[in-house]
Amino acid sequence: MTQPRHVTICGLALCIALVAPTTLVAQVDLAGEWANRVHEDQLERAPGPEIGDYLGLPINDEPVDVLHQPGALTDGDVIVHFRRSDVIATGDIFRLDGYPVVDATRGGSIQGVLAALNAVIDITVPKNLQEGGTMVIPGHGRICDESDVVHYRDMLTIIQDRVADLVKEGKTLEQVRAVRPSRDYDARYGATTGTWTTDMFIEVVYRGLMAGPRPRSSRFLPFRGLDS
Repeated sequence: MTQPRHVTICGLALCIALVAPTTLVAQVDLAGEWANRVHEDQLERAPGPEIGDYLGLPINDEPVDVLHQPGALTDGDVIVHFRRSDVIATGDIFRLDGYPVVDATRGGSIQGVLAALNAVIDITVPKNLQEGGTMVIPGHGRICDESDVVHYRDMLTIIQDRVADLVKEGKTLEQVRAVRPSRDYDARYGATTGTWTTDMFIEVVYRGLMAGPRPRSSRFLPFRGLDS
């Protein structure tokens, strides 16, 4: 059974964990204003409103958008847009130190990651020559802008397209790995050891393409409001 995620937002911190079935929960607790709120039907669940594809919250008198990105790294990822500050926190959907760690067993897919990156690009507004403008905080690495996200999105698209061509030729996973479709980018993003290697990433891309397109509709319950 695929487990949904529990999302807790405190300032710029974004934490994702597993919780009870079919619920995505978001919580802001800057002043303890929700500390006494409980859900009588599921007392073990953290207090706070449920969200589906979108949740708007006031944090420090600033409007904040929490946007669910289904089927990205898992089926419970979100991006957070701080409107007044013009800052987006992406979590590990976007990172500078490696390929995205896609967990297909929890609903993740390379297609979902690309859709999430496109969602970030849709929100960002660059300044002159694509530099500056909306600031993007990746899961790992320095503060970025739209051009950095575009580069990462394009890199993943190129790798996916190369693997897709090999799949059309009837290549097996091992044959695809041998071609090294990510070779142009491995020096910066790849790894041969550790918990997430280039071979593991290529396998996720390959198996995702073999499985075909996946629907990205949210399974989660809508935001019910603080007084419901």
